[in-house]
Amino acid sequence: MDKLFIPTKLRVGYQKRDDTYTKRLAYVIYYDSTGKLRKEKSFESWRDKKIDVEEFENKPHSGFMLNKGVKRYGHWNSSGRSMIRVYDDRGIEFEITINNLMFALMTTDCLKRGLEGEFVYAWHGTELVLLPTGCEEYAESQDFTSLQGKKIGSKDMIPGCSYRTKKAEDLIYLGRFDWFEMDYDKKNGGHYYNRMECVRPKQYVFFQEGKYRNFIHLSSLSSLASLNSDVVVSNYADLMDQYNTTFEASRVVELGDRPYDFELGEIPSIHHNGIIKMKDGGPCLKSDSGYVECTISAVRKYNNGVYDFIGYKLDKHRVHSITDSVYRTNSIERNYNRNWGVEKTYTEAELRAMPFVKAFLIKSNHKQILIP
Repeated sequence: MDKLFIPTKLRVGYQKRDDTYTKRLAYVIYYDSTGKLRKEKSFESWRDKKIDVEEFENKPHSGFMLNKGVKRYGHWNSSGRSMIRVYDDRGIEFEITINNLMFALMTTDCLKRGLEGEFVYAWHGTELVLLPTGCEEYAESQDFTSLQGKKIGSKDMIPGCSYRTKKAEDLIYLGRFDWFEMDYDKKNGGHYYNRMECVRPKQYVFFQEGKYRNFIHLSSLSSLASLNSDVVVSNYADLMDQYNTTFEASRVVELGDRPYDFELGEIPSIHHNGIIKMKDGGPCLKSDSGYVECTISAVRKYNNGVYDFIGYKLDKHRVHSITDSVYRTNSIERNYNRNWGVEKTYTEAELRAMPFVKAFLIKSNHKQILIP
């Protein structure tokens, strides 16, 4: 179960229902770490205004009992969900998901419908969760909840130190730098594949271990909760070296290339058209407009139950260029033939006669990054 938010104060509204112990069903909401009442709008539209609203401290409490399973049809959550009615002896009867019930039963005992032990009300996003206090998840959720009320200011930021986010993630702060990324090129129609380099000025840049992209940026510090340690990590210089080799660290100022001695992989024997695995990634064709990103594929023709190899196909995808001092990538329209036809095939000798190169980006910090 994910980490949950455990509020200190609850607000409960009611509707009359004959199929409950108390003849009324409860809708429970809560005050967040800033004192703001969450889900108040849906709460007010749902509750019966003739029944007084009640508020409770959300302290560990025993006295919960299972009532019945119900099929909910569009009360306060999505319609058609199977839910479990739970009775709180403070006069609150509410609903939890079946997954919540299974988790509770795996961490506590149930005797004649009565759930043994103490529980608190917790939330996973907008969903209420009845959380046993005797499980590991309760302690983790307490730590998670304590982070929500904390905050970090710009004066607290020390390059090379570790910080905790409100999602209980650890980040190492590198510094405040301009952040470069690709975005839609509005001058060229804003097509998804037509992009240009742009800059986000003065971002807070962090290293996050274990992520697909190890370096992230934040425009504000609102998601940070605390400083883990004011001691600079021992590998801070190495992390800065790694960051400076990323695309995001500096502006593209030039495109360059070097010879590309590609090796065609094995010709696929099953598929009609099989993409050839290229050595060290894919090649680019050098042209007056820039560098054209390509894929070379094997082409086969069906003949008496087998696919005969007839040559190679060259697909062109994107053009990489610098125009008006800005790095851009523009898509090349491709014509797909539903009958698997190919406009032109090439021999290996013809491919090797073409100006294929390995293209790279030259950054303002003098680092070189290969074009993918």
